[in-house]
Amino acid sequence: MQCDIKKISAEKTHAIRHPMLRQGRPIEDCVFDGDKDPQTIHLGAFIENKLVGILSAYQKNTSAFNVKESYQIRGVAVLTTAHRKGIGRALMAHIEQILQQRKIDLIWLNARITAVDFYTALAYQQKGNAFEIEGIGTHYCFYKILK
Repeated sequence: MQCDIKKISAEKTHAIRHPMLRQGRPIEDCVFDGDKDPQTIHLGAFIENKLVGILSAYQKNTSAFNVKESYQIRGVAVLTTAHRKGIGRALMAHIEQILQQRKIDLIWLNARITAVDFYTALAYQQKGNAFEIEGIGTHYCFYKILK
């Protein structure tokens, strides 16, 4: 399915972050550290001008990787009605392209256990063992070298 991907504001991500990633929790839980940082990128996927998917990328280095510059992907979500239509894949391809143009060395993320197959299919590599994020669930760290 064809979707348009555009940069959006952090606030616009809440329309999908809340029901898909923070359901049953206060709307304030949809505000992530770094949302307002000028280097942060928020993308929205639109079908017929309706926001159906989101992704946020934060300039965030971590000691887990020996690279100069990295971005962390967070808040990747697609509305249930738009699942299995290639929207998540399109969002990830778009952010990879943007970050390659910025000469970023590496993308990393903490994937929910239910998303492991998705990131593996996109050629992301797992690093380390499973860990818990309190109130959210089991996650794995994944990464992709862009250079």
